[in-house]
Amino acid sequence: MDGSENAKICTVIITCADGKQLMVFLDQHRVEFSYINVDELEGDARGEMVKEVKELNKPCTLFTPIVGEHVGGGFKEAEVGETLQI
Repeated sequence: MDGSENAKICTVIITCADGKQLMVFLDQHRVEFSYINVDELEGDARGEMVKEVKELNKPCTLFTPIVGEHVGGGFKEAEVGETLQI
């Protein structure tokens, strides 16, 4: 995988410190990414997203970076850099 592969971020709030740091890191390295702000979801959509996060990340931390096949919890710069090969 290289930095051109998209990263997907699921976060409960966009003001989350880890989320902000990861998005800045990805921007600095010109990695395209998408995210879902769970706080903006309501009803069934929110419930489905929480269910999906629990399947990917057992502790269900709603800041869940997904890079390729790697699912993390929190922002670990070295780990993300290694996964993206940047």
